Amino acid sequence: MDYIKEYKQFVSSYYFNEAIRITIGITLPAIVFSYFGKLEIGLILSLGAMAVSASDIPGPIHQRRNGMLATVALIFLSSVITGYINHHPLLLGIGLTIFCFSLSFIGAYGARVNSIGFAGILIMILTLDMRAEGVDVLIRALPGSRRSLVYHAQPGFIWCKTLQDHPAGIG
Repeated sequence: MDYIKEYKQFVSSYYFNEAIRITIGITLPAIVFSYFGKLEIGLILSLGAMAVSASDIPGPIHQRRNGMLATVALIFLSSVITGYINHHPLLLGIGLTIFCFSLSFIGAYGARVNSIGFAGILIMILTLDMRAEGVDVLIRALPGSRRSLVYHAQPGFIWCKTLQDHPAGIG
């Protein structure tokens, strides 16, 4: 066996590069904001990137883009609704039941939609601990959505476009 050739193929593979890109996209905001003493904001941004990366599965670029945009909208909506109903136990129980059922049920439409629903449920659960009121709920929900859209989705589109233009026809 030619181990050097196998190693080169592994390091230059699509999945290895995706793993590196997602790892950097998730950890970099937490590290940078921690350095500046704003770890809470960094963790929110990292969680937004992690939620969107769940829906970034292989497929046509337009489906990947639409899936990531739908995930960004869903995690924002999930975070805002959970943040507002968090202070009322009856509304929280009804909202959790409706969200969990509907976001689990949409998984019947395929793997990408299932990942979008998973991201919505994940962010909903993680925002249960958020103790904000009024406009603060929106302010806390925006960084995760904005970070997901700007820092995670855009490099993915550029990378996929590069793969499609590759002379070997990788994309």
